Amino acid sequence: MIFYTLKYIQNNQNADKAILYGLMLVAAFAMIIFTLLYLHNRFCYKIS
Repeated sequence: MIFYTLKYIQNNQNADKAILYGLMLVAAFAMIIFTLLYLHNRFCYKIS
């Protein structure tokens, strides 16, 4: 049976959190870009 040390578990948790935060930032950035593109397209048709 493999027993993990506390330091190993903490390092894995930190890596998981870093990956999660990175994915959240990418998702938020993509959402902002698509929202801006949608609003820009909407305003272009409203003015014309």
